Amino acid sequence: MSNSASDESTDETCAEKFDRLIVFDEERSQLRSYEPGITSLKILVADDEAAPAKLLRDEFERLGHTVAVVQNGREADTALENEDFDCAFIDMIMPYMDGIEVIQWIRKHPVKNGLWIALMTVQAKHMPEASRDSLGANYYLSKPIDIKDLFRKV
Repeated sequence: MSNSASDESTDETCAEKFDRLIVFDEERSQLRSYEPGITSLKILVADDEAAPAKLLRDEFERLGHTVAVVQNGREADTALENEDFDCAFIDMIMPYMDGIEVIQWIRKHPVKNGLWIALMTVQAKHMPEASRDSLGANYYLSKPIDIKDLFRKV
């Protein structure tokens, strides 16, 4: 992961990296890189629905970040075991292993437990704060995904 932003500072969170790397350009209504020439993030997107996965992949790749897309919880588990990611966007409801199970695996893993995670769900807006805290994600992203909203909050 020599091209990853995590090489620059191991204490920097994914949210802090996003603050440095990506901003939403209101005039152009699109994302743009904040610091030209900065190294990229390595991002995992786990979603069994093609549209949200493609939206995130396309936006992140357009900004020069590396994105791995998987379609279910088992594939997410395998990707996380075999690669190092700076952050992950994980759908709550997926086949084989849901997003909550993936997050629980990550949080119990001695090396991966510090990974910054956004849990994506249509239920995010309606989840009580206590429920959110118990799931182990750093951020909750409502579906359908609004790119403007994502990059104002992450």
